[in-house]
Amino acid sequence: MGRRIAERLLDQEDSNLDEAGLMPDVVETAGLIHDMGHPPFGHAAEEALASALEDCGGFEGNAQSFRIVTKLSTRDFNSPGLDLTKATLGAVLKYPQLTPPNTPPDLTDRSKGKKWGAYETELEDFQFALGSVPAKGVAGVRTPNAIVMDWADDISFATHDLEDFIHAGIVQLETLASQWDEFCIDGKGRLAGKNGFNPDEYDRACQRVRSLFEGFKPYDGTRQHRAKLHSLISDLITDLDHACSEVDGPPYVEVNPHRQYVAEVLKHITNYYVVSNPSIRAAEAGQKKTVMRLHEELVESLTDRLAKQRSGCPDLLDEMFRAAAKEQDELEALRRAAADYICTLTEQQAVDLLGRISGQTPADSLGVWLR
Repeated sequence: MGRRIAERLLDQEDSNLDEAGLMPDVVETAGLIHDMGHPPFGHAAEEALASALEDCGGFEGNAQSFRIVTKLSTRDFNSPGLDLTKATLGAVLKYPQLTPPNTPPDLTDRSKGKKWGAYETELEDFQFALGSVPAKGVAGVRTPNAIVMDWADDISFATHDLEDFIHAGIVQLETLASQWDEFCIDGKGRLAGKNGFNPDEYDRACQRVRSLFEGFKPYDGTRQHRAKLHSLISDLITDLDHACSEVDGPPYVEVNPHRQYVAEVLKHITNYYVVSNPSIRAAEAGQKKTVMRLHEELVESLTDRLAKQRSGCPDLLDEMFRAAAKEQDELEALRRAAADYICTLTEQQAVDLLGRISGQTPADSLGVWLR
């Protein structure tokens, strides 16, 4: 999707974006990378690891993606990371700063990020990608490739995720129609504290989305209904695709504010019926406990191995620690390496490993994935 947006922008007559460095291949690569740093269980695990590493550099999924491609992944034996180009690393930096900005950007300002995108340990790679480092607490300016990648990510969440939940019966549009006023008030309240939030614009977007779904009968999974839903989602994607346009000067690309509000309304449908669901909240609480416990167990296992005690510490974890210890003191390196290792696991592997190293699960097989 991001590639398609970039190609459309470059095809415009008299476009200067080629000189500004917008490249479809780079946008596509950044799209493949941007969620790479998410640990098993996604945002619930991010919160757990952020707490575990609070006083030794913190944890952030986007910063972890940057760390993976610059340090942890292996391209050849003599070089860390994937040896990516400056343009690609710049596109990966959805949040081009080392600390969260003191003042978050306006809601529709896509030129800057509201979080942070790299650890201090990757400072050299960060400087290579962007040429400079914003002062602490200052939001850096995104590259045009990063803006297109980020908007494509928002479109995917706003449309494809919603379509999946409608297919699954979790989001029922006929129920939404009967709860529309309550839904809009809730969405407006969620965004009310954001800088630059325009409640009138949000109301306009709500009315537009409501008109799109108006008269949609209960989804029954028939070929006719699947085709109607697919057509609706496809039209939304096309409309949101065209929200990007060229502007003079950095960051050279902007996203139409009204369409951003439409995307926010669409994303809130998923938040309202899925993310805020009490049963999902309960599951996330359990997932956070699992990741916190696994992190503690891995640190203990690695500590035992370093003390020459019998330990079930995976070899890869030991290798990650020795690499981290070149940049941080031992305690910080222990905790960072445990987080790095967790980010290599699937959800099932995380649960399996915790059971093995904590003694909660009888290990009747070797677990061939564990190295």
